[in-house]
Amino acid sequence: PALTPPPGMDVRRKSVEKLAALQAEDDGAPLQCDCCGLAGAKLLCAECREASYCDAVCKRTHAYQHKQQCRQAVHGRLVREGKMAEVESVLRKDLAESRK
Repeated sequence: PALTPPPGMDVRRKSVEKLAALQAEDDGAPLQCDCCGLAGAKLLCAECREASYCDAVCKRTHAYQHKQQCRQAVHGRLVREGKMAEVESVLRKDLAESRK
């Protein structure tokens, strides 16, 4: 079945497509929420598209814990894709935040 965003939720199209692909890889088994562990996650992290969440509350709750892993995933993806200017931008942002 095609995945559609729940009413009122702002879900990026790529996230929905990635979620569908991940569920297909797991023989259609629902993904688990990275925050609460419940099956049936409907949202993916908009940055890395690797962390899955059942709702926006879980996504916000897990944001602090997920931040470092997310940055590493985004950095790795950009390096693999050869987008060095974007890698530099991510590194500058990390450096600025670490100085706060």
